[in-house]
Amino acid sequence: MNLREKLLIELAKNPAYVGKDETEKALVTELKVELGISEAAAPAKEEAEVKAAAKELAAGLMDMVKTMVQENKDIPTAGKPAGDPNAVDEEVKNLTKEEKFAKFVKALYIKDIAMVEKLTVPERQKALAEGTPADGGYLVPDEFRATLIEHMLQTESFRQFATVIPMSAKLLNIPRLSSDVKVYWGTENRTITTTTADFGEIELTPFRLNAIIYTSRELFDDSAISIFEILRRRFTDRVTDEEMSVFLNGNGTTQPKGINQETLRSVSAGNSLTPDHLTKAFYLLPVGYRSTARWIINSRVMEHLENCKDTMGAYLYPSLQGDVKTLKGRPILVTDYQPSSKITLGDLSYYYIGDRQQVTMDVTTEAGSTWEKFQVGLRCIERVDGEVALTQAFVQVTDTNIH
Repeated sequence: MNLREKLLIELAKNPAYVGKDETEKALVTELKVELGISEAAAPAKEEAEVKAAAKELAAGLMDMVKTMVQENKDIPTAGKPAGDPNAVDEEVKNLTKEEKFAKFVKALYIKDIAMVEKLTVPERQKALAEGTPADGGYLVPDEFRATLIEHMLQTESFRQFATVIPMSAKLLNIPRLSSDVKVYWGTENRTITTTTADFGEIELTPFRLNAIIYTSRELFDDSAISIFEILRRRFTDRVTDEEMSVFLNGNGTTQPKGINQETLRSVSAGNSLTPDHLTKAFYLLPVGYRSTARWIINSRVMEHLENCKDTMGAYLYPSLQGDVKTLKGRPILVTDYQPSSKITLGDLSYYYIGDRQQVTMDVTTEAGSTWEKFQVGLRCIERVDGEVALTQAFVQVTDTNIH
């Protein structure tokens, strides 16, 4: 949150606020003109009146939110039919995030409910559609959600290489070829041999990944650094880590089904991993998948491979010594969520991820005991499933005996 946004919030609570230093005072004067707050009237207010006005403003907003939740109905917007989830008034459609925020604060101050509705219709409709808890809560604006997803994709994550499919319903069935057709040579006047193709399906049913954390309002509001930003990054990192873990090892019952839970073609290292085992695994993978395959290797196994030398002291895997490490010309995904007892090679685009609800965060100051304890509650939610679409696109080296 930048200084401008902090001052807008401060003015919404206390229109008489003048700023702590010269920089704030200049910006406060500018904002008061923009918001239509009278400079002459504000100093005349007694402190009790200011607090009462701020309390009334907050109570009015909460009553409005609770009423919308209770009514649970579509909200019409100018120029759009009622019930349209994408209805956005022309007056606010092209505003920047900062301009929307300024208009929203001003609308709250002057009790312009029509403008509040124009600025919040999409968020409120989404909250109603997902089932806002009766004990209150605020949905974080869409701009924040977009930032969250962007940060995930910039980190080393499994979903960068998998096939991600948005889910519009609770269940997604994807056909897959279980066994392929065959062709045969024939001779004159002989019956042509018949063949079959078996089709199965992948059934993706989203599982929910979630967390809630509470922090004091004093820490949230007064910290010199953004507690909200810190928590956002920590939640993002943990979601990325947890996805990596379950997409590799998930049980498929209460979590997405991981690659290591599938029965794949494999080469046993017999508790003594050698270059021959990696070569066998590479050529065990059908040729059509080799050019797009990626190794998945535990850090301890990588350390073992990088340190392997021949009798002359030369490294057995020179391609592992550079900054961009490869084996048999294929890139490597190094993660400690991969068991050190096995190495996986495969085309990760044949792992399908079903996104029913992308990572979102809710913020509340009313749910549970947050009101009594003067706390802020943050809730992180993701609904996702994953499964190998084609086991033929993966092979493994097992029994490495590396710990």
